[in-house]
Amino acid sequence: MPQPPRRKNVRTVVFKAFGLRAPRGKTLGEASHRELHRFLNPYEHARYPTRMAGDKTKLPMEFRRGWSLTLEKILNILNDRELAKRVATDPNTRTEFKKALQEALFERGIRAYEEEWAHLKGKDIAERVVGRAQPQKIGKKTVKPTPWLANEFNARLALLDVRKGISKLKKGQYYTILDIGAGAGGTILPIVERLSPQERSKLRILLVDIMSAGLKEAKEALKKLGLSENQIITVRGNIATMLRYEKLKQYLGKIDLVTSGAAIHHTPDVTPIFKAVYNLLKRGGVFCFWDWGHAAWRAPNLKVAPKGAKVDKTGQYWEKGLHEKEAGPEEAFISRGRTRGIHPAYWAPTELQGVKMMFKIWISLLGYPKGEQQRFVKWFDERVKKGAPINFLEYLKRLEKKKPEFESPFLFWEGHKPPELYQDALMKVGFISERKRPFTIYSTESPLLYQIKIRK
Repeated sequence: MPQPPRRKNVRTVVFKAFGLRAPRGKTLGEASHRELHRFLNPYEHARYPTRMAGDKTKLPMEFRRGWSLTLEKILNILNDRELAKRVATDPNTRTEFKKALQEALFERGIRAYEEEWAHLKGKDIAERVVGRAQPQKIGKKTVKPTPWLANEFNARLALLDVRKGISKLKKGQYYTILDIGAGAGGTILPIVERLSPQERSKLRILLVDIMSAGLKEAKEALKKLGLSENQIITVRGNIATMLRYEKLKQYLGKIDLVTSGAAIHHTPDVTPIFKAVYNLLKRGGVFCFWDWGHAAWRAPNLKVAPKGAKVDKTGQYWEKGLHEKEAGPEEAFISRGRTRGIHPAYWAPTELQGVKMMFKIWISLLGYPKGEQQRFVKWFDERVKKGAPINFLEYLKRLEKKKPEFESPFLFWEGHKPPELYQDALMKVGFISERKRPFTIYSTESPLLYQIKIRK
């Protein structure tokens, strides 16, 4: 008797289409379903600077709707009639496909970040990552970049807990700090520098990052501050999957302080990172970090909501009194009001300010002079005044014929989340409840960069 045809494994089909079943030597572009890759990375072969847009899967999970990363859209691109029929007629298959799709988007987002950073040269990292985050002498003035100021503020915010924890140690014990996305040590060094030699001798530092060159540099800098080889543990790996590494697993429930600077957004879903941090921290341990956050990547087309309207946390709709409006395909709203989630006693920008600043900075990061920034601001303000959608990628096409001062190696579709979405993730993993909110403020006057401190 003939056997019925074997059904395809849904997860295998999805992961293969996303390029996640191929050997690590192959790029996502080489390994993915051709049409799906073209949809996820539509500007890959465009002229500079538009091609620096990067992979859609790097965007935050919450913003997927605005970029058409839906179950139906992906299913249509795959053009698999058998699978489409099963998804349409069998609720279990639909659930299985939805779960596989979410997991594939997350895994591909991780791989997309790894590919971006893996191809960078040491010079790129030194100039664009480390160099831009250090004070620079311009004429007679010393200019302190906002990332440097944020690291300094983060150190001051963490220091009271560090010193208090060290003072309570018994003989032979260490105060253990985990720095995630350590880079070249920009976040951990300001903390250690403020401690006395005796206090430094009681530290154990764990550094996690995907860049081996950065880890080496951070380790050498810590040694110059007096730490010994056995006080520093480096883990080269992706912070989104920290607990896959045996070196870190042994520290479950043993970490006193977890810190980070401008790193956590390098994953499409921060929830696994926050869950790992929660599990690694001791009871009473502290999580103290800063990151970029704004609403610029909610959708390709951003619309400014009316004055006084309340916009939901992902920009899908606004409401004002009895009036409300839902965003259309490829659209999202941004608010004219104060960014939510910030401590009420402190300054907070509007979502509109954050979006404008983010795009303006990217004109500079892509290598264009101040004149181009000013032209962009004028264009942006005119669009807001007219009530027209703001599409940054469409604007970048104007720059394709203009020669930049340098060509940036970095892609700019990233997972920058507004503060409220980070707080949602912290709540989801058990850090906070409805009544207990983290201390969240903008640690500089930049409308892009905020600080969070929370105790387990």
